[in-house]
Amino acid sequence: MGARVLEVSFAFWLIACGSSSSGGGENPPATTAGTSGGGAGGGSATGGGGELAGASGSAPSGGGSGGNALGGSAGSSGSSGSAGANACGADLAVDIANCGTCGHACASGTACAQGQCVAPILKVVSAIARDDQYLYAIASTGFFRMPLSGGTPESLVASPPSGTTSFGSVLAVDEANAYIAILTSDKLPPNLYSAPKTGGSFAALATAKIASDIPHLTAMAGTLYYWQDDQNASDWGIYRVPTAGGVPELWEHVAGVTELGSASDTVVWSIYYGGPVTGLGVYTKASSSAVDLNFNFNLLPGTALTNGALAVDASAAYWSTVSGTVSTSPLNGDPASAIGADASEPSLLAVDDTDVYYDTCASQACSVKRLAKTGGAATTFANLPAATPKQIVAGEGGVYVLGFSSDLYRLPLN
Repeated sequence: MGARVLEVSFAFWLIACGSSSSGGGENPPATTAGTSGGGAGGGSATGGGGELAGASGSAPSGGGSGGNALGGSAGSSGSSGSAGANACGADLAVDIANCGTCGHACASGTACAQGQCVAPILKVVSAIARDDQYLYAIASTGFFRMPLSGGTPESLVASPPSGTTSFGSVLAVDEANAYIAILTSDKLPPNLYSAPKTGGSFAALATAKIASDIPHLTAMAGTLYYWQDDQNASDWGIYRVPTAGGVPELWEHVAGVTELGSASDTVVWSIYYGGPVTGLGVYTKASSSAVDLNFNFNLLPGTALTNGALAVDASAAYWSTVSGTVSTSPLNGDPASAIGADASEPSLLAVDDTDVYYDTCASQACSVKRLAKTGGAATTFANLPAATPKQIVAGEGGVYVLGFSSDLYRLPLN
């Protein structure tokens, strides 16, 4: 049996060496794990200056193609059979040092997902958000969008708002517009801006009431919600302002908000650090509720052990604990239920129609895992090239990850 495996492996190696590649780099040896795999794609050259990075190379059977010329990218591995056993003992689907085949190391700054080296698609990114069709991003030189199903980033707005030098570091979208907040001075309240999601320019929407950064922003049903903290405890809270413009008002008095979202006419937030009166937990408040500064909101049952990580869909909130448990809590107040657990503590969560995605990190190395909403064992589907990511957004057929280095990746799910 061992001799037969060596014969097959050697035959694949000869095929890989003899196959041509359209990429600039050389093909790595074909995998010994698959039954029909071709060589991995060509070069993984780093792109030049600017923010657009090349898309990952394609992966035809019999020899992968090289990277796109746009900024340079890592070529992908050829199509192959299941990972199975391999000579290097690595998980070829996600191991950056053995991505797709043993010894095929991804270039610096690239991730490994589904046996493919994945280069950043956009650089110097500060925030991302999504709707039903597109992933939106603000970077140092513009506001971009790209289809959730994948594609080249499209520049929608190239110039920051008048009187500013950046696009800020927080982003939200609704049915028609994108919203950002920019703090120009520690002594001045930040300004809120909006722009059509189809392009144009960012116009002034409102000026916040207090001089502190706006780390969380969400939009729903004609209203923009944001959270601010301040040395003056009476100013802590979630503010709201009409998306058509106006004067922000303090909608709910609450401190220590770590994530803020909205769904189904409900504003949802998590608290990890605690605050006056409130404690740890995931809280909700109907968007139709009037201004009330007396902690008139709901604690979702069972969420008092949250570590602050939060994702929301139309019917439930998903959250995690410091012990690594991932749970779901229906927005209608029904009891929470645990759907999975991990040895590492997730710091970010994202959801799509069927699954929950989260990060796990150890020794400055991070992975992205997938867990069914119905529960079960989580699977690792990508390893990242750097420390804790900033954001995770689940899309159609892929997961977008904003890395610690401000590089944006689209990790394929299939």
